Amino acid sequence: MQKIYLLLVLTALFWGSSWIVVKQLTSELNPIAIAAMRFLIVSLLFLPVAVWLHLHGERLKKNDFGKLVLLGVFGVALLYIFQYEGVNLTTATNASLMVAFNPSMTLLLSSFLLKEKIGFRKIAAIAVAFLGASLVITNGELNIGVRMNDILGSLLSLASTFCWAVYTVINKKFLETHSALFSTVYTSIFGAFILLPALLLSQSEIAQLSLYAWLGLIYLAVTCTVFGYLIWSYSLTAVDASQAAVFIYLVPLFSVILACIFLGENLTFYSAFGGFLILAGVYCSTL
Repeated sequence: MQKIYLLLVLTALFWGSSWIVVKQLTSELNPIAIAAMRFLIVSLLFLPVAVWLHLHGERLKKNDFGKLVLLGVFGVALLYIFQYEGVNLTTATNASLMVAFNPSMTLLLSSFLLKEKIGFRKIAAIAVAFLGASLVITNGELNIGVRMNDILGSLLSLASTFCWAVYTVINKKFLETHSALFSTVYTSIFGAFILLPALLLSQSEIAQLSLYAWLGLIYLAVTCTVFGYLIWSYSLTAVDASQAAVFIYLVPLFSVILACIFLGENLTFYSAFGGFLILAGVYCSTL
């Protein structure tokens, strides 16, 4: 059990570091191309896994294509376009704090699309999380015109949580007939195909990438995606989902610490308090 917990902490560290890596990569490559390159590498690494799944009887069927296109759009393409464009415009700290809103957004969307019941306590908790998100977006300032880039970046990061919520709702249905590993592998492959045009439009930038940038892209693909998602799927077979979910709260914490160390970012009072409200709201709404 301790080994599982250690792997989950390591996964949270990798996921938390992704915003710092992406922030640094934006100096050499546009955000959409970063997402495309990440998932091109991921899809190449996942191809042997897809073959292994096929040989073990879990095969791609015709009626899977429509669902996988939607999963690829919301779980990869739009999710990472919004997330990376967001971190490009605002700080890695703010972007990571906004993504902590994921569980509450998923809960809210599930209540509308899946007709899952949410009581007054959960509604109040989501409202607290929204208040926290508002504080992170505005940084407590009424004159928002001077911080338009920060605000737009935070809003795009918030939009990425909506995409994750849509992906989660669609994936919940898809997992009724397929394994989590199958879903992760093929969502990544379909997402890479959807993002492929971004690579064709960014050939000149890609040709001039430094070794440091290539290492950053490989890091995002190998540790944050392949390792992270495989460990997450594996952990759900060993511990309860509620136990594993607790480790998600470490992601923004690691991200804020790493952003202070490697990017020299400062955590403002309003961002810190807003982040606390988001995490408190998420925690209460998912109890």
